[in-house]
Amino acid sequence: MRTDVFYVPETKKVGPLLMDMQRKREHMAVVVDEYGGAVGIVTVEDIGEEIIGSIDEEYNKGEKLYKMMSPGRYLINGRMKIDDLNQILLTGLPEGNYETLGGFLIHQVGRIPLRRERIEFNGIIFVVENADQKSIREVLVVFPPKLERPLTQNT
Repeated sequence: MRTDVFYVPETKKVGPLLMDMQRKREHMAVVVDEYGGAVGIVTVEDIGEEIIGSIDEEYNKGEKLYKMMSPGRYLINGRMKIDDLNQILLTGLPEGNYETLGGFLIHQVGRIPLRRERIEFNGIIFVVENADQKSIREVLVVFPPKLERPLTQNT
């Protein structure tokens, strides 16, 4: 068992961190704050996903993040920003320690929901259609007839 741990300050930039991890052949690092307390871990895979994810987001800027399936039923990308979702569907979802629909749902249940899991909030039903171990990819949002929302323009 290894006893040496690779520590990095939380202020370290991703580029230099990746180079240090590669040079030292480290796959994981413990991130510490200014007091030396552990605030998390970071892996080479995390860094890769951040870099590739950023490229992917740039590449998919024109991609639609939502689609009306039928009246009151919408398929929404888990990465859709809560502010955008609230503006488009008038959902009234609260702000919190999350930015996206996926983050909101994870916050609601305290874990990453399973595929086909149903979560209800203020009468709106969210069904996780596609998810993996780390994130929610697609969500079916179902409004009860009394709350049915038309999409605003730009659909």
